[in-house]
Amino acid sequence: MSFTSFFVTKNSFPPDLTLRHFFVGLLPRNLSIRSILSKGTLFEANTILRRINLWRKETNPRMIIHNVEEGEYIEDNDAFDRLLKLRSKEESIEKHKEIVQLVSDDYFSWNKLKEYLLANPSDFRSQLKVCENSLRSNPKSYQPWHHRKFMMKNFQRQREKYLDREDFLTKLLLDSDPRNFHCWNYRMSILNTKTGRDLFNYSYLHHHQDSEDPLSIIYTDPLDPTSWEYFYLWRERKRMRNGLYIRRYKDHLEIRFSKPFQGQIIFEADKTRKIVASELDTRIIVIEETMGALDSFWVIMNGETVYLSLEDEGFGFVHEILEVEPECCGALLMLLDYIKEETERISIIEKIISLDPIKKNYYNTLCGRFYSVYVPEPEKYFKNKG
Repeated sequence: MSFTSFFVTKNSFPPDLTLRHFFVGLLPRNLSIRSILSKGTLFEANTILRRINLWRKETNPRMIIHNVEEGEYIEDNDAFDRLLKLRSKEESIEKHKEIVQLVSDDYFSWNKLKEYLLANPSDFRSQLKVCENSLRSNPKSYQPWHHRKFMMKNFQRQREKYLDREDFLTKLLLDSDPRNFHCWNYRMSILNTKTGRDLFNYSYLHHHQDSEDPLSIIYTDPLDPTSWEYFYLWRERKRMRNGLYIRRYKDHLEIRFSKPFQGQIIFEADKTRKIVASELDTRIIVIEETMGALDSFWVIMNGETVYLSLEDEGFGFVHEILEVEPECCGALLMLLDYIKEETERISIIEKIISLDPIKKNYYNTLCGRFYSVYVPEPEKYFKNKG
């Protein structure tokens, strides 16, 4: 049962009026609650709907949830007129409180509130409510979450009184829309609570980059694109663990860096020697050179030498996935990373296009784009050549 549904079944609302408004405002938008109400297992649906409509008339809440049909929002012109009237008022802290509740991303007014709060800690409670009112209009806005985090980190004594309240509020918002990254980050920072284990939640994977086995995620549900995206990110971090790696295409090479690089690169392979200088910080240096299949490269970066050898990475798991799910686009795309023969690559691309024609133009760009990967050998990394 979801967190919000639990409160419906218990018919229990938090005593705080602001949080009660949050909760009731989310009810008609939460499908799990609506399905519970339709079964008639709780108090009568029409009773709660009357409460919702009455509350709406009294408070006129406007909360944006993505991928949900829009409600009655303030028209842009009306909002702009209100903002102009607010800005024409005499300077006061109340003026800035009204502005951020109307325009949640007004940096100047949020900074004014921070300055005032540092000088007047007794305004903590009031500004907490201002944050919530701002989040009601846009729960994914960065500034109110940043201001709330500022308050909690700078006022430890007041913070302790509201931790349970913060726990309730963040759970409530995440239950309504789990893709609220700012809310996840705030919850983790203030409550030291990470996202619950959810292999197909981007927030969870972002905060647990190295704690989950990417192959286990793929085998859990190979048809979910999230699992393949996590694998790509994991593989890129693995290749970058020593600071750089090389991609060798048919007609050029790319030296990729984990951090911006500036200086001179001397590239040596077989009988080829190239010198490239970068005056600006860059993460990719391109060497226009046609090269055949090679087992290794030497790269001298600002006098330090790195030995890179051909990456040895198995991809048997891709064939295992395709045996079970032959129309898995993620597995077919991954297979392209390991197939060099262009005729075979074109055949795979044509199959992918038949499964996902809407991205046809993108898939066609993958023709002729095979590259080999060279990674530093740890025992030879940054050692003098010879």
